[in-house]
Amino acid sequence: MRLLPLFGCSSATLLVIACSGTTITQNIVLSSGGSTSSGGASVIGGSNAIGGATHTGGSPTAGGSSSTGGMSNTGSSTNTGGTSSNRGSTSIGGAITMGGTSSTGGITTSGGTTSTGGTNATGGTTPNGGVTSTGGAISTGGAISTGGAISTGGAISTGGAISTGGAISTGGAISTGGAISTGGAISTGGAPSTGGAISTGGTSSIDCSAASLVKITESSGTTLTDYQVLVQLDTASLIAQGKMKPDCADVRLIDSDGSTELSYWIETGIAGERGCNQTNTRIWVKVPTIPASSTKTITAAYGNPSASSQSNIASTFIFGDDFNDNSLDPTRWETILTSQGKLDEMNQRLEHNSPQTTPQSDSEAQSVMSFTGSVVAEMLFKKGGYVYRWVRLRSQDDANTATFGWQDYGELSWAVILNSVTTSEDVIADPYWSTSYDPQYYLMIRHNPDGTFTLGLDVPATQPGGPISALKTFTPQIPLATPLKIRTYDGVWAGGLPLHARWEDDVRVRKYVSPEPTVTVGYCS
Repeated sequence: MRLLPLFGCSSATLLVIACSGTTITQNIVLSSGGSTSSGGASVIGGSNAIGGATHTGGSPTAGGSSSTGGMSNTGSSTNTGGTSSNRGSTSIGGAITMGGTSSTGGITTSGGTTSTGGTNATGGTTPNGGVTSTGGAISTGGAISTGGAISTGGAISTGGAISTGGAISTGGAISTGGAISTGGAISTGGAPSTGGAISTGGTSSIDCSAASLVKITESSGTTLTDYQVLVQLDTASLIAQGKMKPDCADVRLIDSDGSTELSYWIETGIAGERGCNQTNTRIWVKVPTIPASSTKTITAAYGNPSASSQSNIASTFIFGDDFNDNSLDPTRWETILTSQGKLDEMNQRLEHNSPQTTPQSDSEAQSVMSFTGSVVAEMLFKKGGYVYRWVRLRSQDDANTATFGWQDYGELSWAVILNSVTTSEDVIADPYWSTSYDPQYYLMIRHNPDGTFTLGLDVPATQPGGPISALKTFTPQIPLATPLKIRTYDGVWAGGLPLHARWEDDVRVRKYVSPEPTVTVGYCS
């Protein structure tokens, strides 16, 4: 691809052509080591090569090619149907119209309009105060800067920055190693690729092979900060179309400024059902600011084949651990073990491995961090056979607690304890539930803005005993200022048979408002 010359205004009506060679035409030979000056027009059917300078107040028209190693300066217009090659600098205050190819290794400056049906290529810098329009491609190793609009039927490629006060429109791809900044619209039929920032004060219309627009609408009337928002994306279709890597490692969430990458985490779910390459992939993103009662647009970007995953549960949530490093982090968890209690981070989860003993062996894990305010705690959970189990969001003294509890033989209940007074009910009253079924669960404990608690669990249809879905709000109100911690428990006694894998995974805590923001994802049709 070659770059369209973009030119800056000149106050003089002056054309200067300087060449190191000799001008030979079929009809006229101009050879000069000095200068040629004319008040009329220069018409050449061949080629013009001059070692000096040519001054004209008229209009040079060439059907052949113009080659110069010096400077060309004109206040009028230049029309050529051939090829213009320049290693120096070109400055024009008028218009350049070209059906051929313009190539320059220097600097092109224009205060007027540059229009070409061919290709523009430059290794230098192109600043323009007017409008750049080409039916071909724009390629530059420098920067493109214009106060008007850039419009091309081909591709725009630059190693520098693209800056325009108007619109950028291209039927090809926009590729830059710098920043793209425009006060108008960015419209491309290809993929915008930049090593810098994309910033627009107008409308950004981006091909969905590169990104999807995520609109977040805040309805609680409160400005939210560092809020965890759930984005659901059909990654299966994007992967099938070759637009996204099969492992979703190229996913990036970009803030509304077009440049700031946001912390995000791709949820895996039970047997990967919520993860990558699913029609409803769940991506949690931490959004720095969502203004009250307004809609904010961020971008889900993808399509970089060399990208590595930036999914991170710890940086996305108030508290989060996916246990993927198989090393229990003492800055996140404290452990409480009795008798021969055993707790390990292994197999990329938190496993309870206590043996059958008398007295009973217990293993507990509790978050080091405490949580106040309205929050949601969520995790994956597996009970694991004939053992006692519970999961809690609890005060340090256990006097104020929201809890799930499993009897060793199988009954499942939930409860809220307020000032040591318990309100509970059975979720599954079957006393042989856990000895008959041992599914994986999604567990949720939410401390609502009014101080009440809502507990929820889901067992997918793919799991033993599923599907099960239950949700319960308890009326006792624990003040939002009460510090609460996540705590999980496993108790094994001598008669505890059978025993299976018992674990927790993807434990996280996030902020909560009611109603939560709504999210819509814009796909290309």
